[in-house]
Amino acid sequence: MRTLDTLGSGRWVLIESTTHEPVELESPAALVNLPSAGPASAPADLPRMLQAAYEYIRDNRPGRTDIWICSDLRAQDWNAESGRWSTLRNAFVELAQGVRFHLLAYPQQ
Repeated sequence: MRTLDTLGSGRWVLIESTTHEPVELESPAALVNLPSAGPASAPADLPRMLQAAYEYIRDNRPGRTDIWICSDLRAQDWNAESGRWSTLRNAFVELAQGVRFHLLAYPQQ
């Protein structure tokens, strides 16, 4: 939350691993009291979460966008062999605004 707060963004959106629905937040501080922003015991579907992010960006055209992925790097969450990765990569490249990706990797599950 503190790192995100220093970025000075005007819009914050959370896409968490259980609903995959974009939720607009007032600020990064809202993450502290949001139960869905905490850890989940169920596997995440990173390609599905990024698809939701892509659709949000495409539909809302927020301008330059930074996507922060917070993950414990479990292979099943990433599903690296999925064909969805190349489709997602191509979709993000075709967006008019720039999109940067950041990974915050947690050392433990």
